[in-house]
Amino acid sequence: FLNLERSAVAPKAPASAAPETLEDRWMLSRLNRTAEAAGKALEKYRYHEAAQILWQFVWHEFCDWYLEIKKLRFQENSGPTTDWRNLLFVYETMLRLLHPLMPFITEELWQRLESDGPRPASIALTRYPEPDASLFDEAAEREMALLQEIITAARNLRAEMKADPRQPLDGTLYSDGAAFELARAHTEVVHKLAGVKLELAAGAAPRGGGAVHSSPDFDLVL
Repeated sequence: FLNLERSAVAPKAPASAAPETLEDRWMLSRLNRTAEAAGKALEKYRYHEAAQILWQFVWHEFCDWYLEIKKLRFQENSGPTTDWRNLLFVYETMLRLLHPLMPFITEELWQRLESDGPRPASIALTRYPEPDASLFDEAAEREMALLQEIITAARNLRAEMKADPRQPLDGTLYSDGAAFELARAHTEVVHKLAGVKLELAAGAAPRGGGAVHSSPDFDLVL
């Protein structure tokens, strides 16, 4: 909300979203899979299961990854961009998913959002989100899982080296597969979220010369 105020973007949630970037395709896919799983749990009165599903989505996917990547887009764009609208679409839908389990805080936050048209007086009167299978995107989920693996590997190597969290490090990612193109397309994301400036190379990593993480998809050397 502070960023919205500074950028003068009206916090309006659209009726639909058109995913273009990897993080939007991934997040909208995960949002709809979460809506499907949480809805089934609530229908069976398995409230603890619904709470666990929503906690995993909100804390570990929306907050840990999606918001952090979106921050990079907002530094570049201050107007009412697609990045803003997709984020707010996910956020508003997420509040409705959470409302049966967290009624008071979701009502308070939902009231701070505006709409493009008429809407109910309370979030309790809105429709509970239903999954949209057209937004399921297995390819985006695979790509994002690989990008997360690269960033997590870099963070783990930093921790093993006991490097200062604020110290930028140089690294090389070796791969002949999808990790090579993915890292090249998202070097800024890796740099900002892992504190590593990557170079890319084909093949396997040479022996020696730094802290190494090896996986079936890539070798990472810091």
